[in-house]
Amino acid sequence: MALYRGSTEPAARARLATLIAASALRRGDHHLTACALAHAHGAPGAATVGLLFQHHAGAEVVEQQLDETAGRVGAARC
Repeated sequence: MALYRGSTEPAARARLATLIAASALRRGDHHLTACALAHAHGAPGAATVGLLFQHHAGAEVVEQQLDETAGRVGAARC
């Protein structure tokens, strides 16, 4: 969260919030996931994390979907 608070660029803040949300979702921390998603609008992968969170996806589904999303987001940057 310190990186998020220290960033001044809105796009960077949204990406950091998405990473925080994905990490929290993976750990099962629903409170932090919800808080981070509130700041993740428009960032790549934010919609996927939000859907997984809303649908209370199982741990194996979360892992698979987040890995796939990370692959797509990483490939899009190249």
